[in-house]
Amino acid sequence: MISSKGSNGLPGIVDVVDSEDARYSPPNQDWRRANWTLQCQLAETQHTLHQVRAELDRTIESRSWRLTRFLRNGLDGLRRLRSGVTVQQAGPPRLRSVTEFAEARPRPEQHRLLLVDVTELAIENLQGGIQHTVKGILSEWLLSPPAGWQVVPVQLTREGTYVSASGDLRHLFGSFADPHAGRQIDVGRGDVFLGLDLLRDHAGTFRVALEKLRSKQVHVEIVVYDLLPVDLPHCVPGYISESFLEWLAAVGDLADGVACISQAVAQRFAAWLSARDGRKAGISISSFRLGAPAPASVNAGRRARRLDGASFLMVGTVEPRKGYVDALNAFERIWSTAEGADVTLTIVGRYGWGLPEFLARLESHPQMGRRLFWLRRATDEDVQACYDTADALLFCSYGEGFGLPIVEAAQHGLPLILRDLPEFREVAGDGAYFFRSQAEEGIQAAIGHWRELMRAGQAPMPRDDIAITWEQSADQLLVAVGSNLDAG
Repeated sequence: MISSKGSNGLPGIVDVVDSEDARYSPPNQDWRRANWTLQCQLAETQHTLHQVRAELDRTIESRSWRLTRFLRNGLDGLRRLRSGVTVQQAGPPRLRSVTEFAEARPRPEQHRLLLVDVTELAIENLQGGIQHTVKGILSEWLLSPPAGWQVVPVQLTREGTYVSASGDLRHLFGSFADPHAGRQIDVGRGDVFLGLDLLRDHAGTFRVALEKLRSKQVHVEIVVYDLLPVDLPHCVPGYISESFLEWLAAVGDLADGVACISQAVAQRFAAWLSARDGRKAGISISSFRLGAPAPASVNAGRRARRLDGASFLMVGTVEPRKGYVDALNAFERIWSTAEGADVTLTIVGRYGWGLPEFLARLESHPQMGRRLFWLRRATDEDVQACYDTADALLFCSYGEGFGLPIVEAAQHGLPLILRDLPEFREVAGDGAYFFRSQAEEGIQAAIGHWRELMRAGQAPMPRDDIAITWEQSADQLLVAVGSNLDAG
């Protein structure tokens, strides 16, 4: 079983303040965690500055780029407006080759490895919900690994072999000790592989890798975030549904255990597993909750909200499942009334797929910059600032595995207006205002009713137990994996 956290399995990540400094430190201050957080923030800031500098250098050195940039941007926008066709999405992230990594080093038998798959995060941090989860949980385990285990972030290669990912994570975590850095990894019986990242776009290679791990008697545990491409296929492109089904089949055939991000997802996965042809038994299923970054101070995000609740926030990738079309239609109706004079809507999330007409409409909207705002490339700091300044979170999604923005908003004391989904009920309980209508009139009415409740002091507020930290989430995942190990 994986037990509670102990001494660092990868020594040298963060130094603890010495006893002389400790005499002058505030009581209960976790300096080790504070130092680690600052190191991660510094690494991300330096990486961002490097990217900005590289782009600036390219711009300065290219006279043609400088002279034609605005013309090209204008023509691209005109084409999108006229044809409704957006820029093609990039293909699957490119995997590295195993030949780029040195041979594995022999390791002492007493070292048990917890191999944490972070493949897509290592390639590119797209700031999506899954990547927030991968980054949040891995950060906790690098800071304080489970006792008796060595946490090793790994990534998939084109050949279907897992290798160290530490060298490709320095832009997120800075330098941390990893005896496997830049190398392949010698794995064996007693080790645990945790598929924390989602490798839907590399399902075939992922299957090959799991087969290799199982042949070496490694326990295979996979995190399942949702089954939405199965349940809501009309909300995703066909190629995503196909690749997801291929990934899900690999999980059903080869996983020893599955840890789902909610009980609702665990129930849905169990139903899918029992109904499919092939392997129907032998997989242990558990669940855990997602978290959010720990607040900087006890009072963080607890500012007074306006009684009329006029500033609304939506967080998530702009794609059909999230209900952005319904929401914007509702707000256009609100803005056409006297009640909408001071109402604003802020959308935080990159464009995903499937809404070319909506994208063109959003970019050219007459309220853009006045009562409508879109942060399509928001940093973690940008998102936190939005939670601090908004009056309510609006979540119109047709389906979710969990609803990570609910936890993030609750941690800032932000009231919640949620579509009535089982997953949202599980996460928020009675600490949210729920609505059922998918029509724009229904969303408009829900917002109006919530504002009336807010003025009367009767609007539900998020409970304290909604907002758990990534430390608590990581601990719950360890318990889930441990229970699956015991069941196996």
